[in-house]
Amino acid sequence: MQGSAKYTSLRVKTARTDNQLLYMQVIRDVPSLLTVQSPIFMTTPGALKSLNFLRDPGLLSPETGCRRCPHGVHVAGETLPVEVELLDAFHNRITFCFSGQSCEYLPDATVAAQLISSASDEQEGTLAGQLTDEGEAGSLAFTDLSVELAGPEYVLRLCMVDELANPVIAAKRRQSYGLEQRLCAAGGNHLQVQVDSKPFAVVPSRPAALKILAMSVNSGEFEKLPVQPEIEIVDTFGNTVDRDCYRAECAALNHTCNSTGLSACPVHIDVSLAGASNVSRVQGTTMVSDLHGVAKFTDISILADSSEWPGPFVKCVCPMGVCKLCSASDCTHPAPFPYYSLQFQADPTADGYALATLDTDITLHRRAQSMKIIVQPALIVAREVFASDIVIEVLDCARSVAIFDTSYVLAAMDDNAGGGTLSGKTTVQLRNGLAIFSNLGIDLFGNGYTLKFSYAGTAAVSNVKSRPFRVERPVEILEQVQISSFRGRVTAGVSFDVEAVQPVVELRGLDGKKLANTVLPVTASISALMDPGSWQNW
Repeated sequence: MQGSAKYTSLRVKTARTDNQLLYMQVIRDVPSLLTVQSPIFMTTPGALKSLNFLRDPGLLSPETGCRRCPHGVHVAGETLPVEVELLDAFHNRITFCFSGQSCEYLPDATVAAQLISSASDEQEGTLAGQLTDEGEAGSLAFTDLSVELAGPEYVLRLCMVDELANPVIAAKRRQSYGLEQRLCAAGGNHLQVQVDSKPFAVVPSRPAALKILAMSVNSGEFEKLPVQPEIEIVDTFGNTVDRDCYRAECAALNHTCNSTGLSACPVHIDVSLAGASNVSRVQGTTMVSDLHGVAKFTDISILADSSEWPGPFVKCVCPMGVCKLCSASDCTHPAPFPYYSLQFQADPTADGYALATLDTDITLHRRAQSMKIIVQPALIVAREVFASDIVIEVLDCARSVAIFDTSYVLAAMDDNAGGGTLSGKTTVQLRNGLAIFSNLGIDLFGNGYTLKFSYAGTAAVSNVKSRPFRVERPVEILEQVQISSFRGRVTAGVSFDVEAVQPVVELRGLDGKKLANTVLPVTASISALMDPGSWQNW
């Protein structure tokens, strides 16, 4: 127009330092050979609009510390691969910027990191390292960020922050651990520009220590510990080591580790006695593999004098019913009886590392030497249970109750006066040195029955025999008495003893005699005369 072409809306979206415009005449949609070029000019990046991950921990494998980790799985305490770039609205990296409102805080603005747990979008995790740093030429690589608490799903949030508007950041930006306030929350993120990584998991690092979850501190000699040891394997940060990703190799399997399932190469825990006599030892399965980071022993016991194992026990027994005291020469045990220390240690051959051992004290109590019946069997009717529980007590050589013995006591018929059969629970485990039989019964009557009780533990304990007792005839007849006082009419809902008397039923044997020792319950119910099939329980 009027010999000139004036442009009104040209824009350049790509930031470059060597831009040049080319002008060309076009006649009827055909370019001509007439062209002219503008001087070289620079296009600077626009205002900051977004952050973009160049290295995302949710998409990458660890750069160090875990050769077998799949993408998005990292070992606790190991450095996360994190790098971010600063972009304008047209995805230009803001590598340089001149004065102007759009260049505020750029290109070396402060970027902050915050860890978010999958449990809550606002929950901070245990992110360690330098949590804020300045970008350089439009990008920033965090070099020492790590997560210490193992978890199945984390997200790393990076955001632009204004140190001038947030003096807490300026004062603590070189702090090694998380700030008390969330840097990327409202108020800390002045520019409201942030980016979240893809979700990633953090698995435990290599084992560093052992912890006792459960174990008895007292046990009977030769007997299995009442509470068997449960040993937790933990890493430096207190995570339960329930994954094997920390291993450089897994036996012959160099495959990718499983970050969610069972370990292909579990840790083996061995138990032994620390500083004990060479004749003392731990008996049972002394090496177990962990399951979900916990090794559970099932049959551990302590032998004070292994010279008696596995042969017959001949020390400190009661020949001909005469028991020796603990001070007798053949009842003593080598030092350090009764005080021992169990030592737990991980298998040192695994990946060439050895864990610090874990020692825990345990007191061993003397073995059972004898039994006695403190509540004799009595008062029984055939086909019923004894009216009172039968109680057996187990004693040691000091004549004290062997309260830490966890063996079993067996009941059996001895003198079978009436040819009956013993029923009920005939095997009972000792509790606090007592075996309580609560539901034994005999089906046939007779006079002169006896029971014998045998000890089913490792010590040599003689059987004990009960006193003779009588089994009365069984209940064969139910008879209601005081019929003359029991009237034929009562009011619904009114107690019998208001308008009549409560009914009385006697239990009798086949000979008609009343059985005073029966413990059989009798159930009363009502039957309508016109409908014998309809019963109503009271």
